[in-house]
Amino acid sequence: RFEREVQLTAALVHPNTVVVYDYGRTAEGTFYYAMELLDGITLEQLVVRDGPQPPGRVVSILAQACGALAEALMFRPSETPIVT
Repeated sequence: RFEREVQLTAALVHPNTVVVYDYGRTAEGTFYYAMELLDGITLEQLVVRDGPQPPGRVVSILAQACGALAEALMFRPSETPIVT
């Protein structure tokens, strides 16, 4: 399952989705993947530091997240349950 998920993630191209550069198994059979490292702060850190965000900024952030999620859901096989 882990390998299938990283293969699906590697196929995503939305600008707000992290890039998977490489994945595979070591000679010992350990699965690995290398992803883009994003520099910055979390949303929680942003709100703690700057307080509530203006509505326009919230809409912009949510639109970016929803765009990435929409692409990911298009690649999700119908038999794969969404875990919440």
